[in-house]
Order: sequence, then structure tokens, then C-alpha cells
Amino acid sequence: MRLFSLFSLSALVSLGTALGDYEPYEYKNQFELPGGRSNASIDEPVHKPLKFKDFYSDFKTRLDDISTTVCNLSLAAYEGNMTARQALGPVRSYCWTHANCIIATLDERTKASFSGTTILLGLAPTTLSVLGPSVAELALLSIHRPFITLLISLGAPAVFPGRFLQWEDPLRANEPAVGAFLVRPMASPWKWIVLFLQYALAGGAVANVFHAAWRIGTLSIVSWACETSFWPVIWVLLSLIIHLCAILSLRTAITRKTEFGQPRNMEYELSQSVHENGEPNTQRSFPRAWIFISEFTLSADNEWQVSDLYNIRLGPLPVLLQYVGAFLSVLYLVFGTLMFSSLLFIGLSEAVLLIIRMVGSAAICRILVQFEVGGMIRVDERRVYKGIVQAPLEGFGKED
Repeated sequence: MRLFSLFSLSALVSLGTALGDYEPYEYKNQFELPGGRSNASIDEPVHKPLKFKDFYSDFKTRLDDISTTVCNLSLAAYEGNMTARQALGPVRSYCWTHANCIIATLDERTKASFSGTTILLGLAPTTLSVLGPSVAELALLSIHRPFITLLISLGAPAVFPGRFLQWEDPLRANEPAVGAFLVRPMASPWKWIVLFLQYALAGGAVANVFHAAWRIGTLSIVSWACETSFWPVIWVLLSLIIHLCAILSLRTAITRKTEFGQPRNMEYELSQSVHENGEPNTQRSFPRAWIFISEFTLSADNEWQVSDLYNIRLGPLPVLLQYVGAFLSVLYLVFGTLMFSSLLFIGLSEAVLLIIRMVGSAAICRILVQFEVGGMIRVDERRVYKGIVQAPLEGFGKED
């Protein structure tokens, strides 16, 4: 018992010494200057989910210690305690008052670590955009397999920007580039195994990106939006707008090729046969059935290509949509850089792990797109060696 008492006393002394390292924080200059934004109302509702309940592991112990001891008054006020709010007095923001208390109490070494982390995170969107699939590839894939295209759009956390005011033909996204892998048609059961793996990997990439984005919003703070937690998730969702512009641009630019003077329509095609009495019979295939079959057909197993059924006929609308998408992709990267470089309370190791998670999702989505694009490649077999497209042979394509 005596030994336990000595141990408890030693622990209390150690804790008191640790807390004594932090100087008491004076909540001054936390109110808004005259002429600026009004102070927070004392009965301001609490914004959920609450911040400061948990932190990233790098500095979790230190931040929890400061938050619940030195800054316990502002923490209680932020969580809606009316007595604490009355004692605190007028402030501009209860969230920022508590954040300022934590930042002011931290040692300079920890602050320097946070500053270096924000630089690393600020470079993440540009790095991820290099790994992500291009909008032209996704626009082409969306005609064959729209649902997995949606998953890839969400799973790749950045967009590869196109050249502004320069048209990029999506129908040429599957041209046989030197070094590209050629995907051959597959037979059962391998094609079903590959389909299952594709949806599993794409779904896992989406779940990974959204989980990481939600943790960023709840465990850290965006310097220009302390109370909100949804901005990282919004950044992930905004990529859909850019991909949608590319898809709509392609959809409005293609025109159906004609056969025997009649337009071919693979979603709603008329097939005529003859009854026994000699009268023509018109049967109609249903669009939903075609979409379902196309979605669960690998591009390598598809009997048709988009260029086989469509021509590109440019007008003002498709060109404008692609230009808007290219411009938005630049703004998207700028916004991502601004947001990631404004995050607080993230350590270096957690930032590296976060970037690795997003790089992994982007790489998986890139591989899935390249696998489908490799199945769309049509090239002379003389240019293929061990499944890889070779450079054109000397005199290739010339008549002897």
C-alpha cells in the first residue's frame, strides 16, 4: 500500500510538472474589432461534429493535454457550456478562440513541425493529378461502362488537367501508344473474376478517399473554416463536375454513323424479321438491358468501339464544355492546394500516411482505366510483342 501511495504521488508530481510547462492563457484580444464582423452570440448553437475531441496521433497527447487543462475554459465554451461562455466574455468565434489558445500554448518546435507539414500537404493535389486518369479517358470509358467510371471519378482524388482552349479528342484516348499494354479478350470464369476485382478495387478506393477526407475534416482544422468539417469531402466531390463536363462534351459532339441510309441506334434499335404470313415484325431492344450488358462487359470483350458507331462533329457546345472543364480543373487544383496547405494540427508522419493513402487510390484508379483502355486498343499484331505495343516498324503501312 505504501509503495502504491508513493507511486501515485510521483505520478501527480510528474503531471503537475508537465502542466506547469504551459503558461496560463489569457483570453484577450479574442473579440472582433469595431466595424468588423460581429461577435459570436452567447447562445450560438454548437456545430456538429465537434472539433478537438480527437487529434492525429503525432501530437495527440500534447494537444489533448493543452485542450483539457490550460484551455479548458474555451473548450467548455466551444462545447456550449453557458457558464463558460459568460466567463469568457465576447469573442469572435468559440472555435477559433480555443484553437488560438492551443496554438499559443504550443512550443515553437511543434509549431515548426505543423508549418512544414502544411507545405507537404499543399503539394499533394498537384502530385495526385499526375497519377489520376485524364478526363478524356474517363469520357471514353463512360460510354462503355458508366457505373465504374463514376467510381473511378470518386476514387481518384485529383483530376489530370487538360490544356485550356485546346480541344482534346476523347475518341483518340485509346490510340496505341508505344509501350502500352494490350489486354486480350477473356473467357469465363476469368472475366467474371476480373469484373469482381475491378468493382472491389474501385469501391475500396472510393471508401479510402472518403474516409481519409472525413478524418481530415474532423481531426484537423481548415484555417479559414474552423467550425466546418465538410470541406475535404466537398473537394473530393467537386471532381465529378469536371468529369461531367468532359462526358457531356463527348456526348454532345458525337453523331451516330449511318448504315444503308438509316441511323444506327444501339440503345433502341429496330430489328425486322418476317412472319410466316409475310408481314414484317418489328422487335425493339430495351435501353436498360443494353446498359446493363455493356456495364458488365470488359472493354477487351466488347465487339464494338465508340469510333465504330460514332463520328465527332464539333459545335460550340461540346467545345465550350471541354474548355470549361479544363478551366475548372485548374481551379480545382488551386482550391485543393489552398485547403491542404491550410490544415492545422497534423503531424508529419500522419501527413505522409494521408498522402500515401490518396496516392494508392489514385494509382488503383489509373490502373483500372489503363486496363480498360488497353482492351480498346486495336493495332496490327506485328506491332505487339509479349502484350506490349512496339514502335512502328520501318516501312510499316507502306505497300510493297
